[in-house]
Amino acid sequence: MSNLMRWGNFDDRFLTDYGTELINAEKKFSRNGEHTPMAWQHMGMDPFLNRVGADFGSDPMTGFLKGLSNSPDAATEFFNSDFVTKDDDHGFKTKDANGKEVKDALTNFDYLFQERDWPKELGEDNATGRNNLALALEAATTGHPAGELPTRDTPPHTPAQAALMERLVTSISDDPGRLTDHKHMADSVGQIAAEYLPDINRGTADDKFGNADQLFPIAGTPADLSHSDVTRFLVSVGQSPEGYAAVEVSQKAYMANLMDYHLSPDLPADHRYPHSQQETITEISRRSAEVGGTLAVGRQEAVVGPAGESAKDFADSVAQRKNAWSGAIGTGIGVGVSFIATPIGGAIAGGVAGTASSMVLEHVFQQAETDVLKDAGKDAATLWDDSKDSNVELSQRGAMAAAEAHKSPHANQVAEWARIGTADGFSDASDNTRHMAHDLETEIQPG
Repeated sequence: MSNLMRWGNFDDRFLTDYGTELINAEKKFSRNGEHTPMAWQHMGMDPFLNRVGADFGSDPMTGFLKGLSNSPDAATEFFNSDFVTKDDDHGFKTKDANGKEVKDALTNFDYLFQERDWPKELGEDNATGRNNLALALEAATTGHPAGELPTRDTPPHTPAQAALMERLVTSISDDPGRLTDHKHMADSVGQIAAEYLPDINRGTADDKFGNADQLFPIAGTPADLSHSDVTRFLVSVGQSPEGYAAVEVSQKAYMANLMDYHLSPDLPADHRYPHSQQETITEISRRSAEVGGTLAVGRQEAVVGPAGESAKDFADSVAQRKNAWSGAIGTGIGVGVSFIATPIGGAIAGGVAGTASSMVLEHVFQQAETDVLKDAGKDAATLWDDSKDSNVELSQRGAMAAAEAHKSPHANQVAEWARIGTADGFSDASDNTRHMAHDLETEIQPG
C-alpha cells in the first residue's frame, strides 16, 4: 500500500490515520525505535515491490513519506506527533537540568531524521527513503507540496510549521552530518531555508529588544532561531551545490525586495523601521552578506575540503535556478510567503519589487553562467574573494534599483551604504563561522 502512495494526492485524514498505524507497526518491529525494523528489511528472495525506482519497496516508510510530500497539512501533523514519550519503554536518553540522564521524548521528526536505522536499500546511502523524508519535511515546513514554489495563495507559516523548522535547524546544527552525509536531501532543505529567510535574517541580528522584527517583517508565526544554530545550519546547507543555490539565489531576491519595501514612501508609519535610510540599507546589506558569507564558507569547505566538490557544480546549480524562477519574480518566491502577506503585500508582490529583484537576479544568473565556463579549480582565498565581491555588487544594485524606483533623495549614496554593510556582513560571517562552526571547516580560514 505504501508504495502506491508515491503517486497521486491522498486525503489528509487518510494519511494521518495511516501514518499513525504505520508508526505503531514501526515501533512494534523496532522495539520502539531501538534497532532496525527488520520486518522492512529486504531479503534475497523477496520480490521487488517498487518496480520503477531505485529502492526495493520493502520499507513502507519510503512510499508513505513520498505521499506526505504532496499533503502539507498531514505532513506537518505527522512530524510533530509523538513517536515515544518519556513514559514509554525505550532507550533514548537526554540529560536534565542537573546533568542526570533521563528518558527523552521523541517526535516522529526526531526519530526519522535523527535516530532511525534505515533498512538497507539499493546503493549505499538509502537515498530514496531519505530523499522522500526531505521532500515530506519540505511540505511540512513550507505549507505547499514539495517541489513546487510558493505562490501568493500560500498562507503564512503556522505555529506548527515554525516549530518544525526550529527543530530542523537545531538538529542539523547539533549534528551537521545529518545533512552533509546525505547531500541528496540538501535541495529540499535549501528550499525550506529559502522560505524562512526573514526568520534566518532575524536570527543573525542578535536583537532581543530592538527593531529587527520591523526590519524583517513576518506575517505568520516566526521561527525562533539562534545565531549559532543558523550559522552551523547555513554552513551545512552551503556544502551542497543544490542547497547552496536555493538559499543564495533566494537571499538576493529577498534583499532586493526588502530594500524596496523599506524605501517605499507608501509604507505605513507603524510598519516603518524607525531608523534612517542609511542605517536601514546598511543593516539589510550586512545581514544579507552574513547569510551569503556563511554559505560561501560551506561552499569553500565542499570544494577545498575532503568532499572535493567542483566549484563549477555550484555555479551550474545557481544557473539552473533560473528555470525555476522564470516568470515567478515578484511573487515573493524565496522571500518567504510570510513576508508577502504583510499588510502592504500587494506592493511587494509586483511592480517595483519585481523590477528590483529581476535586476538583481538577472545579474546573479549571468554571473553564474559565466562562472560555469571558467576553470572550476579554485583555492579557498579566491572562492571567498569572489563571493564577497559578488555580494557587494549585488547589494549595491539592489539598493540603487530601489532608490531609483522611489526617487529617494539618497540615490547617490545608497551604493556606498550597501558596500559598507556588505563588507561588515562578510566579516561577521568569517568571525562567526570561526567561533561557532570551526569544527565544520578543514583548516580553511577565510581572509
